[in-house]
Amino acid sequence: DGAALVGRDLLTSGRYIRDRIGYALSAEAIVAALLDDMVVSVAAGFEYRPGARQLLDDVRAHDVRCALVTMTYRRMVEPILGQLPDGTFEAVVTGDEVSQGKPHPEAYLTAASQLAVRPQDCIAIEDSFAGATSAQAAGCRVVVVPNRVAVPPAHGRTILPTLDGVDVPGLIAAANSVAVTDS
Repeated sequence: DGAALVGRDLLTSGRYIRDRIGYALSAEAIVAALLDDMVVSVAAGFEYRPGARQLLDDVRAHDVRCALVTMTYRRMVEPILGQLPDGTFEAVVTGDEVSQGKPHPEAYLTAASQLAVRPQDCIAIEDSFAGATSAQAAGCRVVVVPNRVAVPPAHGRTILPTLDGVDVPGLIAAANSVAVTDS
């Protein structure tokens, strides 16, 4: 069941859990309870995915404008942002700040607008089908690094097994590759 919810907006997940388990709680109450536990956990620290920290450092070193687009809520993202170097993300779009969650393109369109760039000029790094679909629908080039669930290959989507060893030029090359890759 969890795999079906990866990358989706939290209220969709809350409704799914409520209906699947038969809770009498509202989707909002389920999400609030889940977030309470998760906020405590991430405030204690988090682990970067392999290569992610190095890529973020390289992005800053190259003065590349960067946004975080996530379907989790702002109150869970804040403790994570507080552990990152200043200026890591120029814009942050969270699930509670958009009316339509991933796979709808609203979150990526909002991030591009906040950065004052065209979505076509953006590279989205995603780890879920819903996220990749959202970014592609917005017009972004998409690099997928699967995490908890497999993301099927598709035209316009480059799949990498990890960000380990990926720098800004390598990310641009991956995003600009014509063929769908599975390297």
